Amino acid sequence: MKRYWFLWVFLLRLLPESYTVLVAQKRPSPNVLMICVDDLNDYIGGMGHPDAITPNLDKLIKRGTLFTNAHCQSPLCGPSRAAIMTGLRPSTTGIYGLLKDNAVKQSNEATRNNTFLHQYFKDQGYYTMGIGKIFHESTPDGLLSENGGREKGIVGPFPPQKMSYLRGPYRQ
Repeated sequence: MKRYWFLWVFLLRLLPESYTVLVAQKRPSPNVLMICVDDLNDYIGGMGHPDAITPNLDKLIKRGTLFTNAHCQSPLCGPSRAAIMTGLRPSTTGIYGLLKDNAVKQSNEATRNNTFLHQYFKDQGYYTMGIGKIFHESTPDGLLSENGGREKGIVGPFPPQKMSYLRGPYRQ
């Protein structure tokens, strides 16, 4: 037995490390919920807006992580959405305008060789779902595990009479 004491010490030294590896592999992945809203600003009670009454979002904010220092990559939604979903700036992708959703991936070399955010989560074993205007129209075909699509024209309520912001000869 004395001859093998070094082997026993070596094996015992490996045990905690292999146990840690096994525990890390069994840990479930966290749930991820990403909410993107056009022109939301700070109109949520949990972000301190005095007029917003958003109890469900406020509860979600308390349980999760709220990012309060966001910046827009472009003053237009198409390039900004492409930047969020690709992780690449418009100056890298060359996307400065509005593209059809399926054209974003094929628009240039940078996006062709890129993994979209949704695809990254799918590759990690997540079930990805989305609804609404995630890219410019909805999402590229096959990108989500489940796609609720986008209902066009859901905006409003509209005022009874159309408003004009133009003055003078340009007013219609």
